[in-house]
Amino acid sequence: MGLFGGIFGVGYLRDRKDGIVEWTIGDQKSIRFITENTMPFLKLKKKQAQLMLDVLDKKSVVKTKEDFVSIVEEIDKFKTLNYSKKRKNDKEKVLASLKIDLDFKLKKKNLLAP
Repeated sequence: MGLFGGIFGVGYLRDRKDGIVEWTIGDQKSIRFITENTMPFLKLKKKQAQLMLDVLDKKSVVKTKEDFVSIVEEIDKFKTLNYSKKRKNDKEKVLASLKIDLDFKLKKKNLLAP
């Protein structure tokens, strides 16, 4: 479990090929706990940490498609705060996927014309 995982009892460590070690935490409760408890010590990623807490808050009250899209819009804000060449999903792709999935379900139930 590694140093951080052992101290906090959450997540796992992964050695990347570029020499960086990533600490991966997957469940929301642990993400909130670690984020809230490291916020006072952050210098470079404070905006990202606050955005993560905002996303977690919104995620806990999703009831409609519009609520979900609102969270996707919040997540898209990470791309303005982080540099990433590999990020492939954004609001437009999620919305397109939702439409395709909805159309498929409606066609399957014969509720949508071919």
